[in-house]
Amino acid sequence: MTKIDIYSGFLGAGKTTLIKKMIKEAYHGQKLVLIENEFGEIGIDGGFLQEAGIQITEMNSGCICCSLVGDFGRALKKVIAEYAPDRILIEPSGVGKLSDVIGAVRKVLHMKRVGHAGTLDPMASGVMVVGVGQATRLLGMLTLDTKSYVADISFGAETNTDDAEGEAVRTVAVANELHDPAYARERLAAMLGPQMQVPPAFSAISVNGVRAYKSAREGNAVDLPPRPVEVYAADLIAVGGEGDTCVWTVAFSVSKGTYIRALARDLGRACESAAHISALRRTASGVVSIGACHTVEELSPESAAGFALDPI
Repeated sequence: MTKIDIYSGFLGAGKTTLIKKMIKEAYHGQKLVLIENEFGEIGIDGGFLQEAGIQITEMNSGCICCSLVGDFGRALKKVIAEYAPDRILIEPSGVGKLSDVIGAVRKVLHMKRVGHAGTLDPMASGVMVVGVGQATRLLGMLTLDTKSYVADISFGAETNTDDAEGEAVRTVAVANELHDPAYARERLAAMLGPQMQVPPAFSAISVNGVRAYKSAREGNAVDLPPRPVEVYAADLIAVGGEGDTCVWTVAFSVSKGTYIRALARDLGRACESAAHISALRRTASGVVSIGACHTVEELSPESAAGFALDPI
């Protein structure tokens, strides 16, 4: 009988490290299948998996840890039938794909016209504005608005994805000055204003019709041109950690198209260090704050009217 292990947790919780440890130590000699979300091998080094003889399967139906998946059970049966593994490892990440959220809203409200005002990184949480029916016409205006985030920026390593789920590509010893809140505020103040930003290689930007993250995942060099963005605010909330561990918790307000992961990457370099995002939560999209939001699980035909926001 095939056993199934689910490794669930927020960004930076250590899922990838734990899975790699279990593969090396607890699952030795077993035939394994790893099922991840859309980012596939990014979470765990593809070379490591290949050496271990592990089959990788993308979770194209969304995330098993939420109620949005309609055909995941069917896909799971197919994996068992095709590979006959001893054990299946499932690593979901948050809500899963944006299309699952939109699909869930359509299903619950019986509406075909459903859209959104800006995606989230696969492992980020927080505000995503969804428009239904005639409200979809207003989403273009909301998309042009500012976005606000609270991010944990961890120093000492830069990763290929610019977040904690990627592989370290550069490490630097954490300097003592990084623990100084005054220094942190000084460096954050230098980030304010209009600037040109190079998006992360692992992003959904299309290059010659192919998503950048797909090319990067296949080991291809991804050269994305810089794009104009603006950082309106970068306020230090806290400096945590000691010794070789240092994390800045920062509240950002930025323009459309700004990648917080890229801000963390560039901040690390500006500090003559290396850094990546270890937690990210969108707290506002335009005038819609997280306090006005509801989870997908709370949505129903009866509750929808009460959840609707005044677009004016």
